[in-house]
Amino acid sequence: MPPLRKHSPANVTQALGAAIKKAGGDHQRSATRTDFPLIMFISEIGAALINACNYKVTEWDSALVPYVSLAFPPSNVPSKASVVVREVLEQSTKEEGETVEVFDDEEEG
Repeated sequence: MPPLRKHSPANVTQALGAAIKKAGGDHQRSATRTDFPLIMFISEIGAALINACNYKVTEWDSALVPYVSLAFPPSNVPSKASVVVREVLEQSTKEEGETVEVFDDEEEG
């Protein structure tokens, strides 16, 4: 049996940077650069979630949205941070060959 594939934070970094740029992240704080400490930290968490095969939207939102929100001006935080996290989740699941359903208005309960 082949060894399990370990997902690298570098893979998440690429998807995260592109998603933040697409959503109009704060360019003044260099939050879209791949060597920015915030991006590196978020990528480590994302890679850990992928390596644990955790593709639940609620888990990704609770783990990453607070940090991704730091890449945006305060007026745009709630909506854009969640969109970025879901886009990175979708991209990561495609790379892993998994499928995940992401609903726009997913609620707990």
